[in-house]
Order: sequence, then C-alpha cells, then structure tokens
Amino acid sequence: MNNKGTIIIEGLRVFSHIGVFPQEKTVGNIFEADISLEFDCGAVLPSGKLEDTLNYAEICRLARCEIEKDADLLEETAGRIQRTITMAYPQITGGRISLYKLHPPIECELRKAGFSFCW
Repeated sequence: MNNKGTIIIEGLRVFSHIGVFPQEKTVGNIFEADISLEFDCGAVLPSGKLEDTLNYAEICRLARCEIEKDADLLEETAGRIQRTITMAYPQITGGRISLYKLHPPIECELRKAGFSFCW
C-alpha cells in the first residue's frame, strides 16, 4: 500500500543578506520560505510517534540556518536547503521549496519575488 504523505511548512520568515547588490549585502532583507516534503508515512499513521515522521520544527531550524548564510542568489540558498534537509531525512522522496525576497530592491511595486523548484 502506498502511504505517501506531505509535511507542509508555509511562511517561514528569516532575516538575511541574500542578494547581488551591495545594498542587499549591507542592509539585508526578510525572506520567506514555503517547504513541502513528501515521504512514506506508513509507519507514523498507526504509531503516532515523532521518530516515524519528519520533524517540522527541526526542518524549520535547518532551513533557517541555510537562509541566514550570505549568498548571491535565492536559487543557491534553496539548493542548500534541499541538500541539508534531505541529508537529515533520507526518507524524503520529493518536495518543493519556494524562497521569496519580501522587499526586493527594484523599481517596481510588488509584494515579493522568488524562486521555486521541485524534485
């Protein structure tokens, strides 16, 4: 039986200095991450034990640590998040990471700009 489940984290906000412009490196910005992680949830459905699932508190901590690292591009940071989380939880079979810059330094009015990828 296929017991595919998804852990969903929406709106994880972290301050960092990701960006290519000098102002972004100096002033920083608020970033927001949405993370969906697929895994076989067959063990946790009957057990109800944390060790049989993905710990979303730990996933948030891992993602926050990667976002806090300086980088030029959202793509680089999202890739680091994916590698770090899947190393910690090898039972992850796929997912999506979306990373947004909430106040991008461009001459347009917009709520946020971002990057998203699935694997």
